[in-house]
Amino acid sequence: LPKPISDRDFVWREFSTKLDDTTHVILAQSVEHPDCPAGRGLLAYVRAAIHASGYHIKATGDDKCFVSYLVQADPQGWLPTMVTNLVAADQASNVKRIREHFAARRKK
Repeated sequence: LPKPISDRDFVWREFSTKLDDTTHVILAQSVEHPDCPAGRGLLAYVRAAIHASGYHIKATGDDKCFVSYLVQADPQGWLPTMVTNLVAADQASNVKRIREHFAARRKK
């Protein structure tokens, strides 16, 4: 991030499960971990928090699926509103990146 804005980092735990033959759920939430303490060293990052994040993926047939994505995160510390809005708007692109990943794999 441009100065004087501090970079952020996240430490999270993720859970993934297959609910049935057509449905997958992936959930994530911030955690504390002794091997990853916040704010150490000269290049210390601001430890941001993921309150809740996840995907609900439901196959709809014909090699297609419906993806729902939810994220509630707190960047912690000070950020200009413009930066917060840019990052928030880019979150919708996560589903697009997943689609592009699987489309590229399908071509191989």
